Amino acid sequence: MNQEASNTNNEQAPENNTQQNGYQQGYGYYQNGYPQNKYPVFKRKDLDEVMEAVSQRKSLGVVLALWVFGILFSELFVRGGFGISVPILTVLFYGIAFVYLSAKNEKIPTSAYILLLPIMLISFGYLLSDSPMTYFVNTLVLLVLIPVQLSRMSNTAAGSVFSMGSAYHTMVSTLSRTFNFLDVPFKAISKNLGKGRKGSKAAMVVIGLIIALPIAAIFISLFIGADSTFRYFVNLIIENIRISVGNIFFDVILGSILAILFSSWFITMYARKKPEPKEFSLKTGLDVTLVSTVLVVINLIQIAFVSIQFGYLFSGSQLPGGMSVVEYARSGFFELCGVIGFTVFIIMLVMVFVKRNEQRKLPGVVSGLLSILILCNYVVIASAVFRMLKYIEAQDLTIKRVMVLWLIGVFAITLFGAFIKLWVPKFKTGSYVAIVVILMTVLINYVNVNGAIAQYNVQSYINSIHDENIEQTRDINVEYLMKLGPSAAEQTARLLREATDPDVVQKARNTLAHQKYLLLQKSWRNFCLSDIKAAEVFRAEGVQDQYYSNYNEEYYP
Repeated sequence: MNQEASNTNNEQAPENNTQQNGYQQGYGYYQNGYPQNKYPVFKRKDLDEVMEAVSQRKSLGVVLALWVFGILFSELFVRGGFGISVPILTVLFYGIAFVYLSAKNEKIPTSAYILLLPIMLISFGYLLSDSPMTYFVNTLVLLVLIPVQLSRMSNTAAGSVFSMGSAYHTMVSTLSRTFNFLDVPFKAISKNLGKGRKGSKAAMVVIGLIIALPIAAIFISLFIGADSTFRYFVNLIIENIRISVGNIFFDVILGSILAILFSSWFITMYARKKPEPKEFSLKTGLDVTLVSTVLVVINLIQIAFVSIQFGYLFSGSQLPGGMSVVEYARSGFFELCGVIGFTVFIIMLVMVFVKRNEQRKLPGVVSGLLSILILCNYVVIASAVFRMLKYIEAQDLTIKRVMVLWLIGVFAITLFGAFIKLWVPKFKTGSYVAIVVILMTVLINYVNVNGAIAQYNVQSYINSIHDENIEQTRDINVEYLMKLGPSAAEQTARLLREATDPDVVQKARNTLAHQKYLLLQKSWRNFCLSDIKAAEVFRAEGVQDQYYSNYNEEYYP
C-alpha cells in the first residue's frame, strides 16, 4: 500500500512542479504537442480570450473576407499602383473592420470616428493628383493612423490618443499579438467548418477554390508545354478575357499571406477585453547641469549664426569678398535643413529625458535655454526659406524643393507647440504635433503639386519673354515637365503655344507627346482626376500617336 502511494506521489510530482513554475500541461491544440508530464509547454498570454474568439462563427467570416481583400489588394494596388485603387481598398478594409469589430458589443469611442475622417481624406487624396512624393507622405501617415484608429475602435488602447501609452498599446496590438497568433486564421477555419450546413458548404467551396487554383495553374503550365494546340487555345482564351494565369497565381499567394496577417490582427483585437495593463513610461533623469552646459554651447553657436544673418543676409549689407547677396543666398539651403532637423531632435531628447519636478515642469534653466534655441531656430528657418526662394527665382521649382519647404513648414509649426510645452506642462504636445502633421498632409493632397510646379515654371518663363526690363529670357527646364507627367500637360500645352524659341517649342511638343504616352500606359487602377484634364488637353492640341512613338532620348534622358 505504501509503495503504491509512493509511486502515485512520484507520478504527480512533475505535474505539481510544472504548475508551480507557471507552466500548464496542455491547452487546446497544445495538448498533444509533447508527451504529457515530460516536456511542459508554456501557455501564450491571452490564449483563452483568443480561442474564445476563434470558436465564434464570425471569425471564419472575417478570415474569408480578408482573404478576398488580400487578393484585391494585390490586384488593384500591388500590380496597379497608386490612384483610385487606394480609396477603394480603404473603404473595403474599413467596411470589414466595422462589421466585425462592431460585433464585439462594446461602444466605439468617439476618437475612433474622428480619426477615420483624416484617414479617408488622405486616402481620397490619391485620387486627386499623380505625385509620387505626395504618395510617399500619404503612405507614411496612413501607416501610423490606421493602426492607431483600429486600436481605438477595438478598445485595445487606453489613454490620450497620441500619448506614449497609446503608442505602446497600438504597437502591442498591431505587431506583438498579431505575430504571436499567426495560427489563429487556420484555427478559425478548422473550428468553424462543421458549424451549420449552409455556412459550412459555402466555406468548403471557397477553400476548395483556394486549393484548386494553384493546382490548376500547375496542370495548365505543364499541358501548355506539352501540346502546342492546347497552348494555342489557352492563349486565345487569355487574350479574349484578358487574364493571366501567372497574375492570378501571384494574387492568390500574396492575398493569402496578407489574409493571415490581417486575420490574426483583427481576431486578436476582437478577443482583447481591455487594453494592455502594462503602461509605457520612459525613464528620465539626465543631469540638469550636464544638459545645460551642452545647450549653452549650442545656443552660443546659434546666436553667432543668427547675428550674421541679420547683419548680412536680411539687411542687404555688403558681403566680405565682394560676394553679392543673391550669390550668398543661393547656397547653404540643404545644410540649414540639416541644422533644423538636428535641432528639433535635440529639443525632443531634452524635453523627454531631462528629469522634471513634482509639477511635471522642466527646470527653469533648461526651459530658458530651450526657448532661446527655439527662437534662434526660427531665424535659421527664415534664412533657409529666404535662400530657397532666391534659388527658385533662378532655377525653377521642383518636387524636391516644394516638399522640403513643406517639411520646414511642419517643423516651424511644431516648434511653436514645443515652446508652449516648456511653460505650460499640461499642453498635449503629442496631440498638437499629430494634428499639425495630419492637416499639412491633407493640405498638400488637395493641391495638385505637379500641376502647380509646372504652372509656376511656365508662367515665370512667359513673363520673362514679355518683360522689357530683362535683357535675357529666363531658362526653363522643359524636360522636367515630362517628369511631372500628365498633371503638367495643361501648362506644357501653354508653353507650346506661347514660347518664341524654336528649340523650346520643339521640346514642348515632344514633352507633351510623351505625357500622352505616359497617360496611355495607365490603367483604371491608378487613375486620378488630373488625368481627365490631361486627356482633354491632348484632344484639344491634336496630339497624335506618332509624336510619342518617336521618343527621343536626347530630350528624355
